Amino acid sequence: MVVLMMGVVLSAREPGPAGIPQQIRYDASKEVTLRGIVSAVDVSTWAAGSFVTVSLSAENGTFAVPVGSEAQLKRNQISFAKGDAVTVVGVPGLQGGLVVGKIIKGDIVMTLLVQKAVI
Repeated sequence: MVVLMMGVVLSAREPGPAGIPQQIRYDASKEVTLRGIVSAVDVSTWAAGSFVTVSLSAENGTFAVPVGSEAQLKRNQISFAKGDAVTVVGVPGLQGGLVVGKIIKGDIVMTLLVQKAVI
């Protein structure tokens, strides 16, 4: 299983000069698209809340895709279940994986990261 990183994952950050917020560089010219079927949905509870990861079965393997907190999914009126067709758009991460920019399910598009996000 390959892990895809959501845009807010710390390992996806680029180092910045002291005192300047670190930034994720989301270069839309390097976007890749992954299409697949949800084979499992996992909800992990952390101190900050519940976080949802889907296992996405695609042509070239199965990928763990962090799709956001339960609260974020609710705000965007999107949910995931086994058998759902999902498209993930992102850019290669600094340490492998994929920095997820948006997730598409049917007519719903949930944007997780824009062209340049300061975190």
